[in-house]
Amino acid sequence: MRTKIALILASAVALHGCGGGGGDEGPTAPELTRITEANAQKSVGTVYRAAASLYEASHVSSDLAGGLAAPKSTGARRKGLVAFSVQRLSDFTSRLPAATDSGAGLATKAALSETLPCSSGAVHVVADVQQPDRVSSGDRVTATFDACVEQGVQLDGIMKIDELSLDARTSARFAFDGFRMTDGTDTGQIDGSFRLAMPATIDSAAFVAIDLTEVSLRIAENGRTATLQNVNSRAEIRFMTDEFRYTLQGRVADSADGVSVDVSTETPFSGAASRLDAGAMRIAGAESSHALAIVSSPDHFTIRLDADGDGTFEKTFDEVPVGAL
Repeated sequence: MRTKIALILASAVALHGCGGGGGDEGPTAPELTRITEANAQKSVGTVYRAAASLYEASHVSSDLAGGLAAPKSTGARRKGLVAFSVQRLSDFTSRLPAATDSGAGLATKAALSETLPCSSGAVHVVADVQQPDRVSSGDRVTATFDACVEQGVQLDGIMKIDELSLDARTSARFAFDGFRMTDGTDTGQIDGSFRLAMPATIDSAAFVAIDLTEVSLRIAENGRTATLQNVNSRAEIRFMTDEFRYTLQGRVADSADGVSVDVSTETPFSGAASRLDAGAMRIAGAESSHALAIVSSPDHFTIRLDADGDGTFEKTFDEVPVGAL
């Protein structure tokens, strides 16, 4: 019979799972920048790309870090980071030996280790378990990917799932350390951590309520680095159809555009797969500058700018496509 650790993470390899450790302090976002007519659209784009990497099967330019389920070459639907993490946590808490497994060689509160092969390369897994025959609160797993290639995507680096709690809702902390993805000419890396809470049982045909808190992430791809700091979010996702609804609060920055803003959602964003249908957010910058971004039609924003913070929107950008942000 396969060992407990192999069953925990076998699907993580096949579905591009991650490994853990480090990154505990997380990145620090730059100080707020002023929102002006020149950078208003870039400011909205910074927030939208960050949100898309979390929740959508992203179709914006920075989609590698969010598209963790399949490489571009396969044409398969690419999941956001949250859906990917929910699947990993579900694997961790459900794909275990049955209670009748003798658990031979497994000791209580043991550190289990195993190396699992990929199509090429490998993933090295260590799990600290409280009980040998079932998942328990306090269990944790760390996986280190070493040139692990599956379905054309190479994975390197570490992800950890720890601080597991199995109360009315399942929750855990995810930490990434130099977790890198290479898909053809695209390269991406995730560092940092977040806490995720979800129902103990997932019904893929129903909307699943997910809480994302203490998000502190750096997502780098092809020369562009997005930073999410002190971000909290509430989402509902129907995994069978990739429908989503979410809110987002916190600070988001983008190195390429030189933008750092605080965001709060006024109307939840909603859509399906790579289509954004509705939602509104307010972004705040330095010197009381702010902008209101409203989804005015599918995949288009209308952006209203108050650059001097006097309470009057002096500039409106109509029907800006998300691909242009």
